[in-house]
Amino acid sequence: MRDQRAVSNALNSEGLEGLPARAAELLKLGVSFYLPLWPFAVAIIIAFTALYLIMGSEFIHPGRSYGEGRQPPAYIDPYELLEEEEKYMERIPYDMNTYYKDNYDPELDGY
Repeated sequence: MRDQRAVSNALNSEGLEGLPARAAELLKLGVSFYLPLWPFAVAIIIAFTALYLIMGSEFIHPGRSYGEGRQPPAYIDPYELLEEEEKYMERIPYDMNTYYKDNYDPELDGY
């Protein structure tokens, strides 16, 4: 077992001459981090490929198919729905300053 303090001091005081060795170690560590995940990725790719080969176009399809004689639902304009809804809504004044000016009572101000 190496002395950790001596190793740390050597790393802190070596300068640029030790940079390539440290860079190589970091690259090895970074690349080897994902190696254990490759079997899972390969298994998922094989599973999806097998499903596609078995099911064909039913596994991956372009979207909703309505079949023969069926059509997509009719388009409803959202603005028409909003106009119908606004007929029955009570309006709140947008200009709140007008509301406060109309209901202002100087006797209650306190200044």
